[in-house]
Amino acid sequence: MYLKAKRAFFSLLVMALSWLSPLGRAADLDAQLLVYRVSEPAAAPYISRILVTERYLRMDQGRADDGFILYDRRQQIIYSVNSADRTILQISPIQSERPLPDGMKQRAEPVDDQALPELKGGETEYWRFFVNDELCRSAIVAPELMPGATRAYAEYLDLLAAQHYSTLQAIPPELQDACEQTVHVFTPLAVLDKGLVVREWGEAGGLQELLDYRERFEVPADSFSLPEGFQRTRLGELQANP
Repeated sequence: MYLKAKRAFFSLLVMALSWLSPLGRAADLDAQLLVYRVSEPAAAPYISRILVTERYLRMDQGRADDGFILYDRRQQIIYSVNSADRTILQISPIQSERPLPDGMKQRAEPVDDQALPELKGGETEYWRFFVNDELCRSAIVAPELMPGATRAYAEYLDLLAAQHYSTLQAIPPELQDACEQTVHVFTPLAVLDKGLVVREWGEAGGLQELLDYRERFEVPADSFSLPEGFQRTRLGELQANP
C-alpha cells in the first residue's frame, strides 16, 4: 500500500513539473506561480496551478485543453471557463456584510512544532483553527513567502464567499455545517491571513500541499484572455433559470 501511494505521489509530481512549461507556446509575460497537490474525500488527487499577475489570477490543472478559472482583480469578476461545453460563467461581486451567526465562536491557535518544513525564502508556522471549540482545520503556512500571490488568492476567495453567503438561506439547517460555513462563507481568509498555505487539511478530510512556487514564471500573455466563441452566462441568470 505504501509503495502504491508513493508511486502515485511521484506520478503526480512528474505531471506537475511537466505542466510548468508554458503550454508549449512562446512565453511573453511574467507571472507568479503556485502549484498544489489537492486531495479530496472519495476522489483522486489532482494538481491545481495558480498564476498571478497584477491584474489577473488564473487557476487550472496546467493543461491547455482543460477549462480554467480567471479572476479579473481590477473589475472583481470571476470567469469560469468550461472548454468541453464551450461556456463561460461570469460571477460578479456582491457587496454584503457577513456577520458570524449568533453563538458561533472561532479561534486560531499556534502550535509549537520543531519539525516544521523549511522553505527557501521564509520560515513556516503551524496553526489550528477551531469553530465552537471543535478543531475545524489545520495548516502550515509561510508568512513571508509569496505575499502578492497570497493576497490575490485571498481576493478571489472573499468574492466567492460573498456569493456563498447570498445562497446560505436556501440550504436546510440540518445540512449546514459550522466548520464548512466558516471556511467558505464567514471567514474564508482565516488561514491566508497567517501566510501562504504550504499544507492545509480539514478534520472532515481534504488536503492540499504546496509542490512548487516561483516569483517569476513565463507564460503566454493570452493565458489571461477569455476564449472567443464561447456562450456566456451570468450567475444570476443561471440561478433564475435552473
